Amino acid sequence: MDMDVHSNKKNNRNISIDDILPAELVREILMRIPIKNLVRLRCVSKLWNTLISDPNLPKSHFDLSLAPSHRLLVYPDDSTKPTTVDLDALFLDGPSKTSTNVSFPSNKENQSDDEVYIFNSCRGFIALFEDPHYIVIWNPLTRSHRVFSCEGYKNYSPMRKLLKRSAMFGFGYDASEDDYLVLLAWRNTRQMEDCLGLFSLRTNSWTTSKVTLPKDPLRKRIISLSGVFLNGAIHWWIAPRFGTGIDSGGAIILVFDMIERRFWEMPVPKEIMTNYHPPGALVELGGCLAIWFSNFDKKTDIWIMKEYKVQSSWTAYKIPCFFFRPLYLSNDGDIIGFDMLKSCLAKYNVNNGEMLQSCGKFCGLNDFCMYTESLLALPDDFMEDTNQDQSGKCQTGKRFKRAPIWRT
Repeated sequence: MDMDVHSNKKNNRNISIDDILPAELVREILMRIPIKNLVRLRCVSKLWNTLISDPNLPKSHFDLSLAPSHRLLVYPDDSTKPTTVDLDALFLDGPSKTSTNVSFPSNKENQSDDEVYIFNSCRGFIALFEDPHYIVIWNPLTRSHRVFSCEGYKNYSPMRKLLKRSAMFGFGYDASEDDYLVLLAWRNTRQMEDCLGLFSLRTNSWTTSKVTLPKDPLRKRIISLSGVFLNGAIHWWIAPRFGTGIDSGGAIILVFDMIERRFWEMPVPKEIMTNYHPPGALVELGGCLAIWFSNFDKKTDIWIMKEYKVQSSWTAYKIPCFFFRPLYLSNDGDIIGFDMLKSCLAKYNVNNGEMLQSCGKFCGLNDFCMYTESLLALPDDFMEDTNQDQSGKCQTGKRFKRAPIWRT
């Protein structure tokens, strides 16, 4: 009898977690684990390492994850380094435990962070512009990145001034081709025509064409430069310039369909044009398109389209804070954003407008961008070597081949 008990104990020691849980169940478990913890679990067993290393897992985890990780990339206008902040944990653990300093990837050996500007994000990647004419697509989690040139803009140096004045930028994902696209639309003032440039990260090349944009946005409108990617399309908020008058047809949301490669316009509620003065701004909140305004009553009004393309689904919310810039709807339904006057992050109850908490202090902001962490790779991409030297800086292994230069 004692021999049998001893034998059973010995056999139990030899049973691994892989013998207890089938691979399909383990995979379902991994889908529910926050991305920041996923890489650490490779050491649990050979099976777990194989499943996590599967090139199909990052896409499945991003599309199906029940625990997405939302971070804010903050670029102060002082001498401090760019920082990423875990918004899901910020108001629980404080900024010191949820913030990480980062360095932007660069096309130049002696590049300064002052020469880099943040545009927007898509599926865990952030689009950056680096002087004088480089666009960088960067995954802060994996540190992989792609650099390509838009040298056709070099005669308008610095490019940032051009973009603010008369061009649109977009970055999005074409699910039909499993491809990421960068979009630039600008007005050719010499030939008096609108032009569209699309860079495919799958083909590593630019294509250019002449287009007709609705409502002549590049000539007559205020442009929200960096479009918002949502539901397979890029969206820009376009409103009349000051002094041109406001009417129900004066402002639109300009949309570029990533699959059909066409522009179309989405009307906005008449109440917006009646009660508010543009410009306003677009943002994605909880997977929905939203417009926010700082109102004349020193409050911020947020309009959320709860059902995409359904005009009757626009719903208004009021936040009792002037110059509150909404960023994110938290897992418990509260809204987190920047209190621009107090230079801090604040959390409000979106239904009754009650301020629940404020946290963090940012002494001036140059740029910032929301993104959802992912292990996704660009086409023919790879992760950089993440070994760190004694200074704490990441040592980059291989470099990407450079994309062809785009000239207008």
